[in-house]
Amino acid sequence: MWRSYFHELPRKQRLLLGYFSGDVIFVGFMKRFPEMKPQPGQIAYFSGAAATNWMMWQIPSIAGMLLANAIPLSWGLGFAGVLALLGILLSMVNDRFTLLAIAVAGTAAVATYALPLKMNILVAVMAAVAAGLMAETADRQWKRLKLRETADAKLQEQQQAQQSTPADNDHPEERRP
Repeated sequence: MWRSYFHELPRKQRLLLGYFSGDVIFVGFMKRFPEMKPQPGQIAYFSGAAATNWMMWQIPSIAGMLLANAIPLSWGLGFAGVLALLGILLSMVNDRFTLLAIAVAGTAAVATYALPLKMNILVAVMAAVAAGLMAETADRQWKRLKLRETADAKLQEQQQAQQSTPADNDHPEERRP
């Protein structure tokens, strides 16, 4: 996918950019540049995001190596994975429907935690998708209703304006030859 954006760059530069690319950068870059064509500012945006991501990856990695003995083993690696995914997920929130879906997913996952085979994850995903779709559908219908009410009000205003202005044939004495 990156090739569509950076195909005009020399191979060495593409390899360097590829080394620094990551999931978070990809999400942010695709939101910023949805059209798959070279545009001004893409390389600068990507380079800044990549440098920040690389530093935010290396600094905690080094801190983890130095402070590994201070973290209880009971936390496990799953805890770190959940935190990493939570950070990526929250960066993708761009509207209230996404936020609603996240809240529903979290609530459903916790509420159904006791299900076997980690089925709570499946329940959470299904609940989040259903909540997001229902909220978007309700919002679309609400907007349609508001548009219809606005159009009806304008039509009534026009009809009232036409009724209040006299027609040409109502007062023939006012006509001039």
